[in-house]
Amino acid sequence: MTVTSLAFWLINGISLAAPVNVDKSTLKWIGQKPTSEHWGSLQFDSGDIAIRKGQWIGGDFSVDMTSMTVDDFSGPQSDKLLRHLQNDDFFAVDKFDRATLRISSTKGNQVKADLTIKGQTHEVEFTYTKKDNAYEGRLTFDRTQYGITYKSKSAIKGLGDKFIKDNVHVDFKIILAE
Repeated sequence: MTVTSLAFWLINGISLAAPVNVDKSTLKWIGQKPTSEHWGSLQFDSGDIAIRKGQWIGGDFSVDMTSMTVDDFSGPQSDKLLRHLQNDDFFAVDKFDRATLRISSTKGNQVKADLTIKGQTHEVEFTYTKKDNAYEGRLTFDRTQYGITYKSKSAIKGLGDKFIKDNVHVDFKIILAE
């Protein structure tokens, strides 16, 4: 648990701040083109969720961007795509090796949070469901808000059907540490 998140829990009198089991929790990213999509995974670096009466009321998460994989195919083309996603056209992983999410407010299972990618922070909204001992959901963000405009139809005119959609989806399954 980070000092910042511990202070948040203590100041707000929250009784349960549960650490995320980073080894069992999963993140699957999905990027889409007009006729296809690519997907892969990322790993949590750390995470804590504040829970009251079974509902999230706060939390902090860090994602290791160097853990990114491409999983929809393998071989040299997969390696080439991964290197491209890690370079300056996309996530500039050598300069920004962490992405973070800080929950700012919740209402039931609806969450508002500040997502930081490439040093830029923007608000995102998502919902989650609890299944057994896991929390699952999909977070969607507009990559262009974070300066990722490579083959973006909204940023570059005349791409025809050779564009990459702006929204990136991240399916998550969060399991708390025991």
